[in-house]
Amino acid sequence: MPKFKFRLKTVLNVKELKKKQSVVDYAELSRYLEIQEQMLSGMKNKSTEIADLLTHEASKGITAAEIKTHSAFLRRIDKDIKNQSRVVDDIHKEKQNLQAALFKLHNEVRVLESLRQRRQIDFLHDLEKQEEKRVDEFVTYTLSII
Repeated sequence: MPKFKFRLKTVLNVKELKKKQSVVDYAELSRYLEIQEQMLSGMKNKSTEIADLLTHEASKGITAAEIKTHSAFLRRIDKDIKNQSRVVDDIHKEKQNLQAALFKLHNEVRVLESLRQRRQIDFLHDLEKQEEKRVDEFVTYTLSII
């Protein structure tokens, strides 16, 4: 009895492996993005705290040199915030690209899987026809002998 063989099985297997790897990569990238967003949030909080501290100290009366030092530190933190924001934006773009690739792979796997199922149904249908033909030949042969 013949066995069903899907010619695109290796292609399907490769696509499924790529899809699994893409899911893992997407999860890792999502976690990395979360960490980077937490860092950005921490930087913003620190900047706010320092600005509030500077305002509070200024109301008490501080020297110009201290204000200059705090301002320089705030500028440095703002520069770091801008850099971190760029990093987060880049990761968002990379995540969107990976999501699009994952969606494409999912569709390709789905199409190949449906093709495999259709081919298997056709194979089983042909096998059933051959079996019916053999049964008919056998019945016809036994009737002709009698």
